[in-house]
Amino acid sequence: MHHGDMHPNDQHFDYMLVKVPEDKEHMILVNVTEGSHKAGAVFVKKVSIQITSNKIVVKLEALKEALGESFDYCYLIT
Repeated sequence: MHHGDMHPNDQHFDYMLVKVPEDKEHMILVNVTEGSHKAGAVFVKKVSIQITSNKIVVKLEALKEALGESFDYCYLIT
């Protein structure tokens, strides 16, 4: 995903969904892009989750809500 910013050499950003111990309804997106000035940064919006049978479910709608227009340019790796 690419956001227009002051660093045009960043072609894309990689994010990892991370659990937050005190929040059972959301995960956060953390930037894990190697070599990026944004590595380690937390994305502003939380992603809604559902926990069922020891599984965490993240729905497509939740990712679209968190990422907004940028979601059209995303690849999801599981």
